[in-house]
Amino acid sequence: LIWLLNLLIWLDLISYILPDIFIGKIVFGYGVLESRFAFMSSLPFIIPYFFAVVFQPLEATSSFERKVQIIILLLLIVFVATSGRRLLMLITVISPLMLILFQWRFIKSKFVKLTIFILPIILIFITIKLGMHEYFLEGFYFSDSARGTQFSALIDGWVESPVLGSGHGANIEYIRNSDMPWSYELTYVALLYQIGIIGIVFYFIGIGWIYYSSVKIINSNGFYSRFMLYNLCGLTGMLIANITNPYLVRFDGMWSFFMVLALINLLKIHSNRSCYGVVKPNAQ
Repeated sequence: LIWLLNLLIWLDLISYILPDIFIGKIVFGYGVLESRFAFMSSLPFIIPYFFAVVFQPLEATSSFERKVQIIILLLLIVFVATSGRRLLMLITVISPLMLILFQWRFIKSKFVKLTIFILPIILIFITIKLGMHEYFLEGFYFSDSARGTQFSALIDGWVESPVLGSGHGANIEYIRNSDMPWSYELTYVALLYQIGIIGIVFYFIGIGWIYYSSVKIINSNGFYSRFMLYNLCGLTGMLIANITNPYLVRFDGMWSFFMVLALINLLKIHSNRSCYGVVKPNAQ
């Protein structure tokens, strides 16, 4: 399958078969299988989302839909294993734990609870058994890498203006991308450099409000609770991935915030009928 996909790409035939978003490549190098596709920037959201969908499905979900959801989740896990992206692997392992954090008391099935606990252990065991743990851990030691250089330079720049920062769009002497000189892989460190302590405080207040409102909706156990659970798990995955990749500074990543905000806004509109959507909007 890998060779077939690469052959189609090399012959420039895949553009006639798949839309542009699916065009990419799967390569093997340095002992690691790695896939590169345009839609990969959405995976930090999609993977936790589907974990939540599988373990906390909607009541109206049919058996056929359940099977399709499980197959999609398994395919996502396989894709992550071949992606070569360490942070995606981390997000996959901790995705079941997000359910414990956000909606543990509403999970009634003992089997589902046990599975949520055991699944991360199984994934870790498989990673170690395949010898991938050393490759995984290497990604978080970046003292001598480009990220280490970014970290030191960004902290030095932040020290010059620690309270207010240097402003959005500011960049240090070290430029990672000439097209986007203000964009760095260490997104939160770059944000600290650009907006300072005061800006970081306001940003985290905003994110804290989103989580407070979302968890309140989830705990209402109403009609929209599961939808909010799925999207909040997805947003959490994006926030984790944003630590070492600037997903949320681009328009193709910001949508994950607005998915959650749109749901909060929807329930605010209908809050006069029931607190955070305990009943359907059209219910009498």
